[in-house]
Amino acid sequence: MKKTALLLFVTAALALTLRGTTLEDDPIRSLSHPDPVRAALFDRYQERSFFRDRVFVETGELTPAERERIAEALRAAGYREAGLVERPSADKILELAPLLPAEDVRRLVEEETLARRAREALSIAMLPGADTYLRELQDDPIGLGPAVLERLVGPSAASAAGPLLHGYRSPRPLDYEQVGRAYDLLVGFSPRVHFIGGDFFALENYRAVKHDILVCSALSLVLNLVIFFCFTGRWALLALLFLGSVVSYLVGLLAIRAFYTEVYALVLAYTSTFIGFNNESLVHLAGIEATRRRRSLLGIWSAIGTTFIGFLVLLLGRSTMVRQMALASLGGMIGFLLFLVPYRATLATVRFRGFAWPKLTLRPRWVAATCAASVLGLVIVGVPPVATRIEGFRYQTPTLDAQVAYFSRQLDALSLEDVVAVPAAGEPGDAIAPLAAAGLLDAARHPLAAWRRPAEQEETLRALRERYPMAVARLTALLAESGIRIVPAAAPPARLRVLDAWGYLEELGSLGPVRWADKVGGQRFVMAGLRASAHPPAIAGAIPVSPRHYYDQLLTALSRELGWLFLAGLAVMAIYLVILQRSASRALYAFAPLFMAALAFAAWARATGSAIHIVHIMGFSLVIALALDYTTVAVSNDHGDVELSKILLTGLSTLATFGVLVLARHPVLHELGATVVIGCGVSLVFALVFRLPPGDEDAP
Repeated sequence: MKKTALLLFVTAALALTLRGTTLEDDPIRSLSHPDPVRAALFDRYQERSFFRDRVFVETGELTPAERERIAEALRAAGYREAGLVERPSADKILELAPLLPAEDVRRLVEEETLARRAREALSIAMLPGADTYLRELQDDPIGLGPAVLERLVGPSAASAAGPLLHGYRSPRPLDYEQVGRAYDLLVGFSPRVHFIGGDFFALENYRAVKHDILVCSALSLVLNLVIFFCFTGRWALLALLFLGSVVSYLVGLLAIRAFYTEVYALVLAYTSTFIGFNNESLVHLAGIEATRRRRSLLGIWSAIGTTFIGFLVLLLGRSTMVRQMALASLGGMIGFLLFLVPYRATLATVRFRGFAWPKLTLRPRWVAATCAASVLGLVIVGVPPVATRIEGFRYQTPTLDAQVAYFSRQLDALSLEDVVAVPAAGEPGDAIAPLAAAGLLDAARHPLAAWRRPAEQEETLRALRERYPMAVARLTALLAESGIRIVPAAAPPARLRVLDAWGYLEELGSLGPVRWADKVGGQRFVMAGLRASAHPPAIAGAIPVSPRHYYDQLLTALSRELGWLFLAGLAVMAIYLVILQRSASRALYAFAPLFMAALAFAAWARATGSAIHIVHIMGFSLVIALALDYTTVAVSNDHGDVELSKILLTGLSTLATFGVLVLARHPVLHELGATVVIGCGVSLVFALVFRLPPGDEDAP
């Protein structure tokens, strides 16, 4: 009782230490490309993104009262309305004046145009805010700025959205409860309202993970306790399993906090699987008979060692989410083993009932043949392709899918849906010409379509120099006749100059929320928005700077990297088992079901046309950590009935623990659960049904 009271005190202290842990809901945001050029291009493009830290709501079909309800809910959640487009200064706009055709300049200085401009000024002069208008008129008397904007973005672009599309700047940090109320109100008005923004995806992921933490953890705990009690009938061991799982959870979280200030909510949901790991340790360490102690410890150290190596493999990956899972697993495993130390005497008194069933004997050469056949089958079937779609890493609902489809059509019309950075050795137009020729880019919608050749710009500048002074004098006189006095510059701005294509793109990028040209590592890049059917990975040299394809490529690269680490981990485990078991045949027996599971998974992927990604590889790392326990413990203990009963207990616990993840809403947890259940199921059946001949199982 004293030991338990002390442990409860330590557990409470750990809980207090971890109080206030910050949750990170986006498992993708922290990823960074290992190529510094690609990482810099993406980050520099995104830092100016119009969609960064904003949400957008289109309320065209709602009544004024309904719009006010939505606006009030968003304000309560901390959102503040922000202009859809920040109007650039007059000076900036005038620098693009050479892009106007000379005939447009001549039209601006015609008598009729100047008279209309004077009448407009007179109608506004007596209204509130007229001072601002008159200052703008003085800075740009003939209206070069509006003419330039009309040429660049179209005659109705500024008014196309009208007052019905609103942009809101996101609060930080998000109050999910308040955001949820605003989001639910928007959903309630759908489809008469349209809304988009990263915050809404974060909210849905938060809700999904919260559901998975509560439901999967509770269901996993109940199933494990039922299974455990059916095999042991000892309430004391159930209490140890429950309390130890709490300790391992807290120690695992503490291990993450030692390296990271924020913990992914997905990782917290993943910790619901700890009870399965803990069950294996508790079962195999309990009820060790003195006459079989050496064999039992051999199996235990084989299982613990391979599990430890499996988690170390995950720790070497570059994905922050995967590293946090590895830290949580290592910390949880160590925490549970330390928790059991004071209860060694209790564990020694436990006895498990042995169950007997027929077993098939496989000689070492047949085990080797099975492994070889699995490898040959894998070669014939083919290793599944490695590919990732970012949609598979977030929880999406039909409502959000409909909103994405609606706004994607809008973005595609603006050529901003899938943007790539194309390296250019010369002129930017030459760099994107192959994309246009291949039908991947609509050159007429690229900003370069508005650029004019130097000779044409020179003609515009001559027209300005010749006609600007007379037009300004005439407009000033017309205004003076009506009692309005302005003092504009008598000559066009001296800074007006011919813009080359690169200078034009850079100036255009400084005006708006889209960067159209960049220079990284001494290499120039021009940005281009692709058609919806284009695939950036297939375009030679093109580097995605839009999140979807950028993260798809990055996650695919991380998946391949983790796959190589996975193979390296297998090699280390094989060496470890050969040294510990002092038998290559027993080590091969331990790995045989993994070869079979890999072949089964490859066949499934080929039949369904599916690809593997980082979650599947991470799942296979967990399969190694878990499934090798069954075969190593079985072969280390002569396939004894009691030890096989323990394996059956731990295997059922594992299947229950990860099986409940198949019910998870979040796709990452769902895929993880399915992968582990398949791999562990194959290994469990193999360990329970097949055995090596007694002569090949002698203890070292």
